[in-house]
Amino acid sequence: MSNALSIDVEDYWSIFSRDWLHQDIEPTEAVVRNTKWFLETLADNNTKATFFILGEVAKKFPSLIREIAEDGHEIMGARCGEEAITMAKRFCPSVVVLDLVLPDMEGTEAISRLISECGDPKIVINTGYERFKCNFKCWGADAFVVKSSDPSELKAKVRQVLKPSVAKAVRRDKRN
Repeated sequence: MSNALSIDVEDYWSIFSRDWLHQDIEPTEAVVRNTKWFLETLADNNTKATFFILGEVAKKFPSLIREIAEDGHEIMGARCGEEAITMAKRFCPSVVVLDLVLPDMEGTEAISRLISECGDPKIVINTGYERFKCNFKCWGADAFVVKSSDPSELKAKVRQVLKPSVAKAVRRDKRN
């Protein structure tokens, strides 16, 4: 079995409203739909994940948190990039979905540290800032997705980077 890691479960509109419109709005049902898609994709690939949940999501959708746990995934929260990297070191994830806006470090530093300190996981950048795509420090990531209310591109990128990782784990298991 492969171990994947999601840095955060959040709602695009909630984050967009906070960061760009300077208005706090509660997470929407979109975060539930998108998280359920991840749960289905992970189940299809016999993969367990560690979900990092934003407090506002846990507060509004406690049944989603129960569903994640009932499916056998771990649930954690990280207040900053440093905590997320510490957890990634512990769990050696195959896939990391990473926002580049972190409270304590630049996302590019997180990418570099994930690669050098955490077993070189596949990294999917998922950020609201397209300008980072041209930043050569982001080129260490395996995929780059600009956040959107339509999760199809993120889903496709996670599927793309997850498949080889799962295949590699299966080959390794067959050798043992």
